[in-house]
Amino acid sequence: MDAVPAGLAAAGTDRVAVFGNRAVMHTRVFGAVAKQRDISLDRDDLDWVHNTYAEIAIHGKRATQPEMTEFSRLANRLLQRKNAQAILLAGTDLSSFYAEHQPDFPHIDLAQLHIDQIVRHALA
Repeated sequence: MDAVPAGLAAAGTDRVAVFGNRAVMHTRVFGAVAKQRDISLDRDDLDWVHNTYAEIAIHGKRATQPEMTEFSRLANRLLQRKNAQAILLAGTDLSSFYAEHQPDFPHIDLAQLHIDQIVRHALA
């Protein structure tokens, strides 16, 4: 999980909101996001992200307009009202969801951070 703090530091991101499943959001990516860096979601928003994430994972959805619109609305609210600098997409299903259409908000893809770290280790 050391790819998370290293990725946040490399991006110059001090405050991040996490999108993923409930466990990942509640634990700040299993403790990889320092508490002082975390922008917690309100309960209703957390429930919506978790439920939508589950739907994406179960049904293999890719960039459907209703979900993209709502993710964008929520992300921009967190950026504007809670001073988040980026959204951490903390789940391979979100990476896959946005594979063809990148989010229109500042984000860091945790799956990509892990891929980059695996490649660095493989090449070392």
